[in-house]
Amino acid sequence: ASHHKKASHHIKDSDVMMELLTIAESRNGLLTVTEGVMATGLPFNRVQAVLSKMLSEGYVDVTNAPHSGVVQYVFPELQRTLEPDRRKP
Repeated sequence: ASHHKKASHHIKDSDVMMELLTIAESRNGLLTVTEGVMATGLPFNRVQAVLSKMLSEGYVDVTNAPHSGVVQYVFPELQRTLEPDRRKP
């Protein structure tokens, strides 16, 4: 059986970041680890590590999805505001 999974140790973090950013952009700046795994084919621990690195460097914020409580990574610069920002007073 031939597996089409990429050999994750050969892929640079920066390449993973670019791929995750592209996915997040198509999802209005929101991304879960699971979505990142499904889109990249990389293992959970690798996607989680890259997102954590981006979080520690200030590129993303972290929040919980309102209904499910799932951890979502938020890319503020990729969010298209389709309505006025309600967080402002």
